[in-house]
Amino acid sequence: MYEKFFQFERSPFNLTPDPQFFFFSRHHEEAFSQIIYGIQQRKGFILITGEVGTGKTTLCRLLLEHLDRQVKTALIFNPNLSTIELLQAINQDFGINGQGTTKKALLDELNHYLLGALSRGENAVVIIDEAQNLGVECLEEIRMLSNLETTSEKLLQIVLVGQPELRQKLGISSLRQLNQRIALRYHLQPLDLAMTREYVHFRLRVAGGMDQVHFTPSALELIDQFSHGIPRLINILCDKALLAAYVSESKVVTPSVVKTALADLEPISTHQLSFWSFFHRFIWSPRMLLAGGVLATMLSLGLFWWFGPTPSLTEPVQDILPSQKEDTTHAPPVTADIPMNETAAVSISPGQDAQQVEGESILSSAQAVPYTFDSDGVFRVEDPVEAERAAYLILARLWQTAAGQEIAITPQEFKEMDLARLLKVWGLYQYLTSSEYQRILALAYPSMVWIQVGERAQPRPAVLSAIQKDRLTLLDPLAGRIQLSPEEFQKGFTGRGVLLWREIPGISLPLAQGVSDASVRTLQAVLKVWGLYPGPVDGILGTLTQTAIRAFQQERDLEATGQVGMETYLILAQAILSHKVPTIHNSLSP
Repeated sequence: MYEKFFQFERSPFNLTPDPQFFFFSRHHEEAFSQIIYGIQQRKGFILITGEVGTGKTTLCRLLLEHLDRQVKTALIFNPNLSTIELLQAINQDFGINGQGTTKKALLDELNHYLLGALSRGENAVVIIDEAQNLGVECLEEIRMLSNLETTSEKLLQIVLVGQPELRQKLGISSLRQLNQRIALRYHLQPLDLAMTREYVHFRLRVAGGMDQVHFTPSALELIDQFSHGIPRLINILCDKALLAAYVSESKVVTPSVVKTALADLEPISTHQLSFWSFFHRFIWSPRMLLAGGVLATMLSLGLFWWFGPTPSLTEPVQDILPSQKEDTTHAPPVTADIPMNETAAVSISPGQDAQQVEGESILSSAQAVPYTFDSDGVFRVEDPVEAERAAYLILARLWQTAAGQEIAITPQEFKEMDLARLLKVWGLYQYLTSSEYQRILALAYPSMVWIQVGERAQPRPAVLSAIQKDRLTLLDPLAGRIQLSPEEFQKGFTGRGVLLWREIPGISLPLAQGVSDASVRTLQAVLKVWGLYPGPVDGILGTLTQTAIRAFQQERDLEATGQVGMETYLILAQAILSHKVPTIHNSLSP
């Protein structure tokens, strides 16, 4: 109703799980990366939980879009099934044309399919949404599916996605064997106030009407207060608020407009949220953060007085890390003597048309040959359909260059490129991010971003490779090397991005708790060299280790949680591996 008034291309706050509108909060980024990592490493069971409306189903749909073609999937959205019906649904979704009607026959057909997939270099994943509705008998049957394995790896990866009740169900005695087999766990927390603001702006931007409507800061605070940071509730309230603004012919959403929208809605009470979600919202409230900051400062001063000054975090730690042998068994084909082209940098003014920019770039570089890296490190293509694959190659090349290696590929190899296999060979993983400009600066990793360059252009992938003073360098497979001001970048950036990362030798996520863990032991040794950890190197993730992690996080302006999440791990990799990790502040692109 209000779309035309606000000049939206589509409705910004629909409740349907549209992956294009999926907002990657830090929590969603962590969850997505855990799933991708678990699938790639064949970890077996992965558990993702979250409150109603936190985006779990949309996360599942986005996962299906993002997985490589070598990953075969079976998605179960309605788990209210018997054990036989569940097996039939899994086999059917995998495309198994079997005739089995008994449990044994269905398992035999599934095992035969999985062995065939393994021989073809494929991986198989079962994703079960709303898994809290599974009965105990079905969950036990799912545990038995994990027995389908070879002597070296799991044939089937199983992702259980559900509400917090799923964790409670897995904690009962009869399911303890299944609970023990879960390798990766993540609980999606509600958004905080800053994330709520970013979420609303993101959806308005995707809908194409960011410049046509304005939510005041106090209105966004009221929306956050009502919704408790639950994305679905934010959508409902924002939709009602836009309708109220439309009725009053206003393009500004104020607290009074939000209160008008609230009159039609039943506020959610805190008892509808699980204890831990409510606790998370409370503990990260501004007052609690202020109190925590004061306490952390006092603790830091006490530790400084007791242990003395902290050494620089650039203290070399490579001798601590276990050595890694390079895997060249399945190395990708390398082609020598790739021709290099000269391509002039293009500076784009905000009003310039993208088609003009692309034309000028290509015309001014008549020797630009498709399917080659030019002298700026851009893998050039002419077909927009190939731009994303080319951008992945550009990004991977930055990592390989940092490691003292090179990437070269023929046109035919590019057309048949298996991205998942190449990333595995190069030891690289993907981390999807939805970031604002300042967060990109903080992480400092080269990123593939989807950006609109020019008023009438469609968003397309390009690699943010360097930042120097007031200019950002983008490596665009279609247009070559482009330079933008921060203002131009922020105007065109869609909020969607991907970065690559590499494991720190000897430190793998997630860190185990309650037992001696080799990864924790290596981390403790590193933190001890840096003067942040005074305790024993025993592999136990206890209070002293968590305090040391917090000190590192504070040193690097990260959220001081005492836990090693994905962002902390990325910054740790920069500190530990130093020059082997490319950064946008010290670009290694040619």
